[in-house]
Amino acid sequence: MIILEYFLFLLIAIPLPLILHEYGHVFFIKLFGGSVHKIVYGNGKKIFKIGKNVVCKNRFWTAEVDFSIDSMTTGKEILVSAGGIIVNVISATILWMIVELNYLHPYLPIRGYIIHSYLIAVFTMIPQVYADGTPNDGKHIMNLLRVKRKQ
Repeated sequence: MIILEYFLFLLIAIPLPLILHEYGHVFFIKLFGGSVHKIVYGNGKKIFKIGKNVVCKNRFWTAEVDFSIDSMTTGKEILVSAGGIIVNVISATILWMIVELNYLHPYLPIRGYIIHSYLIAVFTMIPQVYADGTPNDGKHIMNLLRVKRKQ
């Protein structure tokens, strides 16, 4: 049973929070009438593609949504950037509440999903620039607020 839990942990707790994080961005993009061209997980050589989801060989724990919105305002851009964080926090909190109310046993994959979702939310809120020069969600939001305040 423990081997099955670890296997499910690797299949659920590691990739699912990242996938839902990216679809949090997609939710707000679609809400504001935008279109999603592709969602890229990692970088480098493409391993496989499913629909608009592309998984690459290197740094597969990072992801980026390629999208366009015709009338992008600062407020919309902030919500699009925060969409992943919002989804991670809400989904982890709901799952945690379900476990605490004893509707679901806190198996390793469930606990792992909750912890990994909160970690993704926290670390994407900390403003930083990745090695390739692109800002994370927190840095992008901070830059948007800085520009807005100067105007």
